[in-house]
Amino acid sequence: GEEEMEGLVREWYLYKRDEISRLVGEIGSAYKGLNPKGKVLAVGSANFYRQKLGLRNLTCQDWLHWLAEGHVDEVLLEEAWSDPKNEHLWAAAQALVGKADRAIPLTPVIRAGAAVEAELKALGRQQTLPRVVLKSSETKEASALVSRTAALRGADNKP
Repeated sequence: GEEEMEGLVREWYLYKRDEISRLVGEIGSAYKGLNPKGKVLAVGSANFYRQKLGLRNLTCQDWLHWLAEGHVDEVLLEEAWSDPKNEHLWAAAQALVGKADRAIPLTPVIRAGAAVEAELKALGRQQTLPRVVLKSSETKEASALVSRTAALRGADNKP
């Protein structure tokens, strides 16, 4: 039945969440053992908690759980920030962290192939950000992005 299936999906999710969280904790502890002043950062989807449980089971990137367990020092959140359905997503992520026992920094990630100006503008409407991470997998793409960002700073005279 549907109710029984939902219970099994939840049970499986919690098992996977706890196992992955344990792994994240072990990796973070090993790193800090080698570099006590180092910071452990995790990358996750800002929309993770909007997904149905079945979809969450696919990635199991429960960054809020990692934060609550003390496994990470900062979370980098990826999303299409300029998508209208994500208009209040950054504020929602901040509110989730605010409810946790342990506050840590969140940093938005912008993919280099995206319309960077629109992504920055969308994030800026939600909150003043101390920094963003620009993600690129190609050197050529990264160089073009740095040039465009420098041009934006020059036009607005803002860092």
